[in-house]
Amino acid sequence: WYHYCMSWSQEEKKMRVYNNGQMVGEQDTAADRSIGAKGYVLIGNDQNSYGGGLQYQYNFGGELYNLNVYGKRLSGDDVKKMYTEGMCVKSSDAEKYGWRRIKWEDILMKERSEKVRPIELSGCKEEPKPEPKPE
Repeated sequence: WYHYCMSWSQEEKKMRVYNNGQMVGEQDTAADRSIGAKGYVLIGNDQNSYGGGLQYQYNFGGELYNLNVYGKRLSGDDVKKMYTEGMCVKSSDAEKYGWRRIKWEDILMKERSEKVRPIELSGCKEEPKPEPKPE
């Protein structure tokens, strides 16, 4: 399991990339960059034109779990806390880092191709609570 995070700030004009809670890269972005209301979020391919130009050979092949897109830039401390909490943290707990524009639980409800399927993660199931003992 690996924890990846990309954080971008329009005000700072910086993009930061984190791996397992540690910043591994930082890059300045152009001053005129913004994300508009009609933008696309593309994960797992290379977009050659606005809203299209996808090439099959660049499709992501792997597993994603608990993917969220937030409405604010996450701080390095936020990213570190997320990583430390581990992959089994409940999606509802993710709200403490801010408003989620795209939520993992909503992604799971979307229509998928036959090549995309849910998987069970060992160790991430909520344990049943024991019955209370009679007094």
